[in-house]
Amino acid sequence: IGCCLNLVAKSLVFDGSFTTLSLVSTFGNGASARFTADPNQVLSDAIAVRVPLALTYDEPYYLPGGVDGDQTAAFSPSASWKPGEKTTLTLAATWLQADRAAYQGIPYLKGDFLVPLDTYYGNDDTRDEFAGAAVQFRADHDFSDDLRLSVGGGYARADEERTHWSVSPNAAPADGLTTAQYYDKVLATRTARYSYTSGDHLDENLSAFARLAWTVETGPVVHRLAGGADWLRRETSSESSMGSTGWQSLDDPDLSAPILSPGIGASESQVDRTGFVLQDFAAWNRWRLLAGVRADYADSEAGNTAWSSSPRLGLTYFVFPEQLALFATATLAEGPNFGYVDIDGEELDDPWRSEQFEAGGKLRVFTNLWLTLAAFQITQKDVPELDPLDPTDSSYVLDGETRSRGVEATLSGELVPDWTWWGSYTYCEYEDVDAGIDFERFPAHSASLWTAYRLSGGPLAGLRSGIGLRAKSKYYTTFRGAYLGDDYEIDPSAVVDLAFDYPLARLSSARVATQLEFGVKNLFDEEYVESNRHGTENFPGLPRTYWARLTAAF
Repeated sequence: IGCCLNLVAKSLVFDGSFTTLSLVSTFGNGASARFTADPNQVLSDAIAVRVPLALTYDEPYYLPGGVDGDQTAAFSPSASWKPGEKTTLTLAATWLQADRAAYQGIPYLKGDFLVPLDTYYGNDDTRDEFAGAAVQFRADHDFSDDLRLSVGGGYARADEERTHWSVSPNAAPADGLTTAQYYDKVLATRTARYSYTSGDHLDENLSAFARLAWTVETGPVVHRLAGGADWLRRETSSESSMGSTGWQSLDDPDLSAPILSPGIGASESQVDRTGFVLQDFAAWNRWRLLAGVRADYADSEAGNTAWSSSPRLGLTYFVFPEQLALFATATLAEGPNFGYVDIDGEELDDPWRSEQFEAGGKLRVFTNLWLTLAAFQITQKDVPELDPLDPTDSSYVLDGETRSRGVEATLSGELVPDWTWWGSYTYCEYEDVDAGIDFERFPAHSASLWTAYRLSGGPLAGLRSGIGLRAKSKYYTTFRGAYLGDDYEIDPSAVVDLAFDYPLARLSSARVATQLEFGVKNLFDEEYVESNRHGTENFPGLPRTYWARLTAAF
């Protein structure tokens, strides 16, 4: 969780009371333990409460001795009251507290990790501390089976304090080096500059909404209409200090005394957004049509104002009901970048824009096995992204105009009873429209496949065994989204996982269901890049890790 809070409580269930308890542990490379409890209690025909709880302690594989592990606690109580058959009032709250080692990845240049995968740049004071809370109220009233009104609002607050060390993504001005030249020197000398940041960020959101859902028939056409308005005020404030070091070894740098930059950076922003939405989902014979538009007005404390609109259109035709459907969608989204500032503290006033087109079909291959094929194109312009020149992660640059197009396929369901399949494949071509070049900023090919079989008889009846593959082709390190050259390739990867689950009959009864799950992530201990920000901050995939989970539901 970064600069803002986005927590969603689990929905209350009036159908019956239940409690689910779970304990999961990982070991082999690092270790972790997580306990969850999810009690849902129906106190009467009119009142229900749900109180999920989660506690986690994690010692990641890269954590050195003397550095505390990661600790997270989350609590999300909610309650619903039905004062009448047609009205439901719900109050939900969420609290989250986290204290984690501030891991910022390791260098990976020209196809190689430059240091061991368990390298950690920092000490016991290099931490991310996060505290977040939210409360939401919602009221739903059914005027009839065809007309519902929903109103509500909420408040959320997220406070983060951080101290980070990382290998600097770029040279200092005094070095007189381009980014590529800096990376070449890092490779040749196995030294680099290091960046330091310390600061805090506060994000507060106040929101309200009203929505009306109405089902109406006009001859043979059934319309499901939705309309409403919402309002959001977001206030942010941050304060940070930055520092750096001279050129130091990649293997054993001295990170005890950064050279601080003059002054302390501080920023505040407030943005109000008011939105209006209108949508119609129409059904006639074998046709389905979705048409809608959203309009937003934004007002920034910096004195900027803007209107934006986001229409969308979708059409589906059932060629053979329950067998084959064809679909096409078009979506345009836009909005101002108010609330985002550049490295000089100036608010970004250029709007972002996104156009997405998709067309394809969904086919029932076997009785319970579905295949979806689709072609897509996504064009984006001036989407804000974190500025790698700012180690505080509080300023942004605009990504310019980019375009991604390709095809995707998804397979899901059962080939035969008890034999489950799930798979996806995506082919994507990426274009930097502003620079006029095509390159693999993201993997051109990415695929995942999972299959599992459950034994239906014998002494191990109920045992389900699964094997999965996650694979992606090569792609390239960028800096501020810019292409650096063919040398800065991130190698392809293929990772195999295993998982098993088995119902524990001796620990179960008519009222209690107990299940044991266990497995291996990254079975062959593949070394690969899971994600990256730029050449010096890359996050390796999890090494071979064993896990087990015990779950009881009653």
